[in-house]
Amino acid sequence: MTVQPAPQPGVTAYGAPQPQPREVRHSRMRWGMIVPGIILTVVGWVANWITAIPGAIEMDLDDVNPDAGRYFGWQWVPWIGPFVGAGYWAGTSYDGYFGVHLLWGIMQTSGLLLCILGTVLTEEEVTYEYALGDAPDAPRLAVTPFASESSGGLSARLTF
Repeated sequence: MTVQPAPQPGVTAYGAPQPQPREVRHSRMRWGMIVPGIILTVVGWVANWITAIPGAIEMDLDDVNPDAGRYFGWQWVPWIGPFVGAGYWAGTSYDGYFGVHLLWGIMQTSGLLLCILGTVLTEEEVTYEYALGDAPDAPRLAVTPFASESSGGLSARLTF
């Protein structure tokens, strides 16, 4: 049988306080919407003026519309140019150019919409910070979980 020593009056067992995590939330843009939006806009814009090259040549050779130069100039304007180009071909026997310009306009507009929504509809990122002291300039340890399609884990950041 072991004998426990009697507690001394006024003395208490005290351990060092454990750092408690503090949850910090940050908001960030949704890059999963912004990057496809940029790609849609750029691909639609480049394809629009590439498509306008044979369209302007055909317009000039077949006398479909005497404004071939103005038509081609509008194709350099993003978001508006494809719809103006579709207007030049509307009502002619060249329905293919009308449909293609309409498609490029829809691509560019949906890309712009994705960029705006990805910027406005932010997502929250949760970070857990551990205060290693009570002073405002005490070192802090921040632990952030992350996950992707192929990996996941934690990242740690120590600031002084």
